[in-house]
Amino acid sequence: MKSVSLLKLLLLSLLALFTGIACSKNAGTGTTDSKSPCTGDCVAKIEDYILTKEEFNKAFDVLLKLNFTEGQGALLKDDVEFKKQALDNLIVQKLILKEIEKSKVIKDSFIEVFNLMAVRQYFIQEKVLPKVDIPGDDLITKKYNEFKKEFDKMGKNFDDAKKILVAEYQREKSAKIASEEMNKLKMKNKIFMNDEFETDGIKKYIEGSLKEADFSKTWLIKIYDKVYNASDLETFIRNTIEISYGPEGLKKYEGSEDMKKTLRYQMFNEYFSAVLVLKEASDEGWLNNEKMKDFLDIYIKNAKTELFVKYQLASKIEEPTEKELKAYYDSKKIKDPYNKVKAELSSQYKAEMIKYKVAAYTEKIKNERQIEINDAFFEAPKDKKNEEVKK
Repeated sequence: MKSVSLLKLLLLSLLALFTGIACSKNAGTGTTDSKSPCTGDCVAKIEDYILTKEEFNKAFDVLLKLNFTEGQGALLKDDVEFKKQALDNLIVQKLILKEIEKSKVIKDSFIEVFNLMAVRQYFIQEKVLPKVDIPGDDLITKKYNEFKKEFDKMGKNFDDAKKILVAEYQREKSAKIASEEMNKLKMKNKIFMNDEFETDGIKKYIEGSLKEADFSKTWLIKIYDKVYNASDLETFIRNTIEISYGPEGLKKYEGSEDMKKTLRYQMFNEYFSAVLVLKEASDEGWLNNEKMKDFLDIYIKNAKTELFVKYQLASKIEEPTEKELKAYYDSKKIKDPYNKVKAELSSQYKAEMIKYKVAAYTEKIKNERQIEINDAFFEAPKDKKNEEVKK
């Protein structure tokens, strides 16, 4: 099997491979003897911290479940090179989290947003994704023939196109099932919306006629006896904007009434679905089970890592010059005219520069620390080696 690159792992989907489970100082043996070699139950030693086999295996299993289909996971589970790269990234995650503690780049208020989004994502993992199937070959072939010209322009053959079409099918199926599950929750719970003609707090808040001083006194949603005011939604929106677009994005929001109306309207339903799922998680007892606690811990650490990369690394990448962009266009041998794909190319070029910067940064922080890997951990057991020889 072709191994997955360190770079791809590092930037994989919200940096989800950085599970963070193994980063707890209280986990595993708790051994911190920096003089003892990394052997036996030790998989890696990061300065005075020991990562155990149990911790790594648990983290690795979560990586597979979060980022790959069941079939892909089965193939990757015994891929030694993939495991080594996953360990490498787990080590980097540990080091980045230390940098986050020092830099204080993550506000406490951001954690509340991460937590709410993590609960919603857990709901999707439990209630939505298990119901998403894989499209049959007949459907994929039909779709490929329908869009063959477009795929040819992109330089994609059938196998490349198949991956895109399967992903698109599953995205659409996920959205449909998620909508159905949310409708079930709406029917199940006693919900009140402040949208009566005379009061209509929702409309006043969205359109901007509600004074900010009255946000905390104006309820928008009630789920049984739990009340969510305009101030709750506004805090969620402001933190989400700052997480996504930084302080400059927040300034734009605060200075534009049109932007406020648009984002408040768009994010009202997102917030409503998140708090509704939070209610379901509480009712189902998910918030107290170890599986969900691990998931929340993983999600929040991943979100912290991604934000650190965005603030400390990605934000420092400048826009490409015209000369750089044209050279990049020529190297990709794209059939479409330059001016037609210029905007998209600019984004692709910048994304690649971010990847290089992240890769350089990870190598730097690893080289500055004492790290020891137990290579014996990746060797196949003797009985398994004998079986392979017999085959």
